[in-house]
Amino acid sequence: MNGRVVEFERLESLGLPLRVENCLRSDGLWFIYELCERTEAELRTLRGMGDTSIRSIREALARRGLSLAQ
Repeated sequence: MNGRVVEFERLESLGLPLRVENCLRSDGLWFIYELCERTEAELRTLRGMGDTSIRSIREALARRGLSLAQ
């Protein structure tokens, strides 16, 4: 993750679809840094998290110069 500026920003600031936000919240994710600590494989285990959701997350993070964990 790049920088501490976004460390405690809430997921809402990414502009993700509400369905994706709710899916992430159901797994206890509330902040961007928590999302950046997850891998794509980990996210895919969440109920309702498919290709479109993953794409939305990757694009939203990329707009901020961030990415999922490897």
